[in-house]
Amino acid sequence: MNNDIIRTDILIVGGGISGLTCAIKAAEAGSKVLVAEKVNTGGAGMATRAGNGCMLILPEDVEKYVEYHVRRIGQYANDQDQLRQVAAVNIETLNTLKNWGVKLTTDENGDIGFFKNAGSCPWQMVGIELGALLAMKTAAKKAGVGFKDHFQVTGILMDDNRAAGAAGFDIYTGDWSVISAKAVILCTGACGYRNIRMFTNYGEGNYLAFRAGAQMRNAEFGNYYEVYSVDKGDTLHGTYPFMYNSKGENLWDKYNGDWGAPAPTPELLVGMVNEYIAGNQPIYVDFDMLKEAIEEGSEWGVMGQTTDIAATSGGSEMIRMFPDKLKWVKLFDERESEYLHMTSRPEVKIGLHGNTGSIRVGLDFQTTTPGLFAAGIDTWNGSGYGGAVPQPGLQKGNGIAYSASSALLCALAAAEYVKNVNRTPCIDETQAEVIQKETFVYIDRTDGVDPHDVIASIRSCIAPVKYNFIRNGDRLREAINMLDTIKNNMIQKMQADDWHSLSVCNAAKAMAFTTELVLHSALARTESRGFHIREDYPMRDDKNWLKWVLADNVDGEIVISTENIPIDKYKYRPDNE
Repeated sequence: MNNDIIRTDILIVGGGISGLTCAIKAAEAGSKVLVAEKVNTGGAGMATRAGNGCMLILPEDVEKYVEYHVRRIGQYANDQDQLRQVAAVNIETLNTLKNWGVKLTTDENGDIGFFKNAGSCPWQMVGIELGALLAMKTAAKKAGVGFKDHFQVTGILMDDNRAAGAAGFDIYTGDWSVISAKAVILCTGACGYRNIRMFTNYGEGNYLAFRAGAQMRNAEFGNYYEVYSVDKGDTLHGTYPFMYNSKGENLWDKYNGDWGAPAPTPELLVGMVNEYIAGNQPIYVDFDMLKEAIEEGSEWGVMGQTTDIAATSGGSEMIRMFPDKLKWVKLFDERESEYLHMTSRPEVKIGLHGNTGSIRVGLDFQTTTPGLFAAGIDTWNGSGYGGAVPQPGLQKGNGIAYSASSALLCALAAAEYVKNVNRTPCIDETQAEVIQKETFVYIDRTDGVDPHDVIASIRSCIAPVKYNFIRNGDRLREAINMLDTIKNNMIQKMQADDWHSLSVCNAAKAMAFTTELVLHSALARTESRGFHIREDYPMRDDKNWLKWVLADNVDGEIVISTENIPIDKYKYRPDNE
């Protein structure tokens, strides 16, 4: 092992919007900060693939938002204290991003401007530039943040049951490094299972945290299914009110009723499945109607995010889609038109986005392992913020909003934590060597299983609707057995041809773990609530299931338990609806 140890106060794993927010705020608070990013800081993460829309909660709407979320979205599975805390710093977070040079929608006074959301939702939408992370990286450099790009962290180092740093390798050169830190913050993004193009993370934060002894929570709700184009494979955000079956029936009106959430609801997605069962396919989006709604400036038109028309609000000049996003969409569509053709009525289906981020954190965003913090979508389920829904929780733009707001809170808590760490963490070389051996085992083989084949096989256990959306006990057990076979016959035999392939091998292990976590958690919850739909237990059961499903690491195995939600101490309860 290389005896040169890199030392810092705070190590942040992941250079997306949550990682950069953590980095800048912690550095501003006086901590020495290092960001380790597997790709390129400023060009990685979920925000770089979305951009365009960020949720805004007006200060006067915070409590209305909390109540609305608990009752209509999270269905009482929220940690209401966490939900309220994150919502309360939303406007502060957006102003912080703006001060760091990120372009947001502004009004004639230069203050943050917003577009009214569709329906009665107590939150609004703000435009945000696609290149927000580049502006944030510039701000991070000015704050003195250090960067270690192309570096995959494969294990958390411990000192007396506290996180003391991490170890990993350069995915270009294979160089091994050990990093000592008084605190580690995981900001790797949630698991997207690499199923639908857009959000393609492997769930490495879940795996790193679990291996370090941190508890997982609410993984059964990490099963985000989205509407996507059959031809292009892309999600068609904001098109839901303009979806029709072969009979010409509007599916949004048919299945959502007065539900005004500007995102696909469980009711809409189940309805799409039933339409196919009834033979009413193809289901399609009418882009002509969407374009007309945008041009008219209607509230549903402002939802439209897939067209190259800049949405405006009631004739104002506030920009919802910034020029960088419009240029990107234009170039993207021109490139893909060489191979694919999208009609004005593209056929759509539903597919798994996942967004499983189950690391349990408290109000200080520290995990159950001291010194190990987490922020961003890694914690959406585990923090209890989202309740019974996966990110973005029926709220377009909440991915960016939650990631940045949770990171702001996390960074301040972590910076305060390291001030009270009075000694340099002790790095156990034997521990680091074990992680190194486990990491490099795949590169030392002359033959074996391609990790991309492993990932494809894992998807067969988690992506089909029958296993992970409309669930039942028998099918969940079937998927668990399939995954066990993959773990025993494929994962143990993976082989890497180069350093990048080695990175994929280690990511595949994380994806397998997250898949196993979701399936076991879903099997444990014997009711239906939010995105967790059980055919064999079709009703929500508030009498027996106002509980959180937990997962602990016991000798390397997932052990499931439950914890009563402290509903009696919360303001909003089913009995006071």
